[in-house]
Amino acid sequence: MGRFSISIVLQDANSGWKWILSNTYGPHESVEREEMWGELSAVREAWEAPWCVLGDFNVTRYPEDRNRVSYMTPDMQRFSEWIAQEGLLDIPISNLMFTWSNMRDSPSMAKLDRFLVCPDWEDVLPGSSAIGLARPTSDHVPILLRSLDRPAHATSFKFESWWTKYRDLEEVVRNSWSASAFGYSGAKRLAFKLQRLKRVLKVWGRHKK
Repeated sequence: MGRFSISIVLQDANSGWKWILSNTYGPHESVEREEMWGELSAVREAWEAPWCVLGDFNVTRYPEDRNRVSYMTPDMQRFSEWIAQEGLLDIPISNLMFTWSNMRDSPSMAKLDRFLVCPDWEDVLPGSSAIGLARPTSDHVPILLRSLDRPAHATSFKFESWWTKYRDLEEVVRNSWSASAFGYSGAKRLAFKLQRLKRVLKVWGRHKK
């Protein structure tokens, strides 16, 4: 349990498949958001199991995620940078643009709630998707995460030889390796960077298929 999130280890009763669930409620201030990103990254670094982080992040990724903002803010950019740094996939919500409303006559609306998963999640539960449900009273829409298949065995990471044909591979590796390691040193810092690079390459390689 952290200041902004609660994380638990779950296990499928039939297959024995284990995964990590982190539920977060984001702060409103930029300085505290940096603390939240570090807190969540520490969870990711501590576990090898597939990871799903969800909740109200209290920040959007893009201008179109709000009905009254038409420009990119530093907090939006930092959110997307953190997602890329951790090699996460942003599961789209198929039937709505916004997840929150202030419920006024001329409402402000925003997409504050998300499901973010690691590539290992997609290996085991391919075709994951999210759908918004009915909202009788809350200012947030309840969201259901679905998958096409039952849990299977996760696949190990493999560096594909055809990746070397893409010119941006070197830049992807360089950006991942030069990103902050959140204060770790020595062998632990190396392990953190290798795990992060693996996640980043999985996401990048998936988009190249």
